[in-house]
Amino acid sequence: MTTSTLNMNDLDSVQPNRPPRLVSGENFEDWKRCLKAFFYYTDYNQWESIVNGPHVPKTVEGTVTSINTDPITFTEADTKLLDRDKKALGALILCLHQDIFNRFAEHTTAKSLYDALCEFYDGNEDLKLDRKAQAEKEFNSFVGYSQENLTDITNRFISVSSNLKKYDDKLGNHEQVTKLLDSLPPQWSLQIKLLKQERNFHDYKLMDVINKLESFDLDVKRREYNQSMMVPNIPSQNAALISSAANSYIYSAAPGGSSSHVSAKSVGASTNVGSSSNASVTTQIPSDTMALFGMFIHSYEALVAGELKGKGMTVEDMY
Repeated sequence: MTTSTLNMNDLDSVQPNRPPRLVSGENFEDWKRCLKAFFYYTDYNQWESIVNGPHVPKTVEGTVTSINTDPITFTEADTKLLDRDKKALGALILCLHQDIFNRFAEHTTAKSLYDALCEFYDGNEDLKLDRKAQAEKEFNSFVGYSQENLTDITNRFISVSSNLKKYDDKLGNHEQVTKLLDSLPPQWSLQIKLLKQERNFHDYKLMDVINKLESFDLDVKRREYNQSMMVPNIPSQNAALISSAANSYIYSAAPGGSSSHVSAKSVGASTNVGSSSNASVTTQIPSDTMALFGMFIHSYEALVAGELKGKGMTVEDMY
């Protein structure tokens, strides 16, 4: 399992009582958002400790303010804030993979640790510009493939556009909608044309467009399923026509009532199956199949009539 896979799995498995894991620098921006959401959900005061720094107890004597280092003289408010700082640091440390923790072990406050992580993984301005250029390239070159389903295409597109928005907050909804529709495979041309003709199309958000496309996709799949479940219904009179084709074969028994020689006077048969529109469909029945069927009928009728006198032969022997 790769490092990036581990990282994404950890982000996907965030729980209220478990901070998101940082395994590598990949997806650091995603990790920061998940971390902030974690503290928002559990205790926002701890997030303030990370952003604003730890609380420093102070004493005021007249006009002189000094740092208080005597725990005995701490006020109740001091104690609560110091406890908040310890919990924030502990939660942040629990996020880190062992290798990352070892690299930043010298930091003793949540703020200094978080700032060091941001400085290291966000990079300097040159690196940020390079990352932005790469994100723009991925967005501009995005294309959906014919062998992909709609869900796979839209998921990839959202991932690419979200990555670009980390570095370019000016990426608008119109640019995203236009790029997505232009990137869809040719088989979506009709749906795209119908979508653009809708009265409020220019007001649609990206997710509105995706939902519309998914609705089109589901409708097509439903129609395909219904077609696959349809069974041709042949009217009873047409079935009778097919059955009567067997009787078009005339068989003659050999002289002397012998059943050893039977000849077919017809070699094939075709029937016209009518439809509700009075159109006809010719159904060709294989001649060898009809011949065997005709021989069976003739022999059965001869046996019942007593014309076949095989030794020990009964009606049951015909089955």
